[in-house]
Amino acid sequence: MEHGERVDVRKEPAPRKTAGDGSEPVRQQHCAPYSPRTTPSATGADTDLRTDPMSSLWLGFDTESDVTQWAYEPGLPVSAAVLEESLAALVRLTEILRAHQVKATFFLVGRLLEVAGDAYRVLLQGEGHDLECHTYSHHPIHAGHPLSESPAEAEKSIRRGLDLMEQWFGERPLGLCAPGGSPTGLRRQPEILRVIWEAGLRFVKSDNLASSETPMLPSRIHPYAYAEEGYPDLWRLPGVGWHCTLTLPRAPGDWTPRPVVPGGPPFPHAPRTPEDHLAWVRQELDYVRAHGCQFSPSWHPWSLYRFDPSLTVVDFLLTYAREHKMPVKTYRQVYEELAGGPEPVGGPGRLG
Repeated sequence: MEHGERVDVRKEPAPRKTAGDGSEPVRQQHCAPYSPRTTPSATGADTDLRTDPMSSLWLGFDTESDVTQWAYEPGLPVSAAVLEESLAALVRLTEILRAHQVKATFFLVGRLLEVAGDAYRVLLQGEGHDLECHTYSHHPIHAGHPLSESPAEAEKSIRRGLDLMEQWFGERPLGLCAPGGSPTGLRRQPEILRVIWEAGLRFVKSDNLASSETPMLPSRIHPYAYAEEGYPDLWRLPGVGWHCTLTLPRAPGDWTPRPVVPGGPPFPHAPRTPEDHLAWVRQELDYVRAHGCQFSPSWHPWSLYRFDPSLTVVDFLLTYAREHKMPVKTYRQVYEELAGGPEPVGGPGRLG
């Protein structure tokens, strides 16, 4: 398959299986080297899947604005200030990607396309990037989140976001980034999985957190399919790495979590300078490279830009990946490798 080639492998789901009762505890699963043909499944058992045994960088960006300004206030308009910040961040980010000659995934919030779709199209279309959906409203869709939408509301938000993506970029996404993140993704949530599947989506970035103290690693590190819920061809691609919106202060006195990064002692404080942030990210990268898993953080251009308009950390990230021979992949590339491109999932294939 040529780099950047778009393969649509939408298929009908297998007969629905009965989900478990949800009683098993969520365990922290640390990265570990795994063979080219196996990776831990959602239940922890090895499953014969095709995946890359090397540490790699899954380069994706949640493309939105400071959603605290509007996402949770129905009817509140997107302000010109946060929109300008979002677009300025993308200008700088795409400059860096072009300089490093790499492609990235951009998960776009539909509400921003609704007010400035042409500006986002000018910045992103024609560059070969992977353009996917981040819903329309950016309201959480995970069951149990205090701000989550109902399945019916989530369906409207997902489909409206997809429609706007198709309107502005001429293609309907295969991937969704679920706002907010969850330690367990969308496991045992058949209603929302049905919505996602029937909308034509085939991979979801949803496991983005571990615990309130150390959300750098989700409880399930490696990709798996939602087979237990009856969707063996719907893939979950986890976010591995700290959310920049958690580690980087957005305003004086802004809340920051306990600054713990696996692989080293706790930092005395969250990053206060770009140099602090580079040290933080280096420790994350050293950890995932030593343990044979991917680095796939939930980074937001506007948040990185507000902290450091030069986006020094993105340049550092891509330089580190090149120097350490870490493959840089879009989320669509990862999905296509797992799904086998035009072949059905589980059929013969090659990786490694």
